[in-house]
Amino acid sequence: ASSIPIQEKRILGAIFPLNGFGYFLKITDTIDRIEKARGPFDAVVAQFTADPETSTPKFPLPEGWTMQPGDAIADAKVAISIADGEKPVTMTVTKLAAGTDPADWPTYLREQFNRWRGQLQLSPQSIEELMKDLNEIPRAGSSIPAYVFDQNGAGSSAAASAKTTDPTSDAS
Repeated sequence: ASSIPIQEKRILGAIFPLNGFGYFLKITDTIDRIEKARGPFDAVVAQFTADPETSTPKFPLPEGWTMQPGDAIADAKVAISIADGEKPVTMTVTKLAAGTDPADWPTYLREQFNRWRGQLQLSPQSIEELMKDLNEIPRAGSSIPAYVFDQNGAGSSAAASAKTTDPTSDAS
């Protein structure tokens, strides 16, 4: 269980298919701490790759980001430095089984994003409702973009997020 009060909790994450898996990049922390790490997130998602044989994540790390070994939950972790003297924000990188048929992807997204909404004590939504708040990021070599989820816990105002398809944009 998280020690972050639900009204201060934020999840910034992305889900996309790659090499027959669904890849999840996810940061759970306070609203303010994630805001400090938000800038390069979309570019990391757009440039994320994984070795097709080992599934080892590979992507350029922005300044202040360092790759850490995974654990029982995540295949890898990334420590994101946000300010001198502050504990880094952690992004987990996880892969889960996912269907390869693009027609199945909306159902997969609905299930996964509603799971994250549940972690924020938010009600489930239909895929149509979810898509209104998701940022799409095109990914080279994939007909299915990455979808970025950026929401705050129940009782807090929605995270400011501009819809953009420019992976180099610092807009959040």
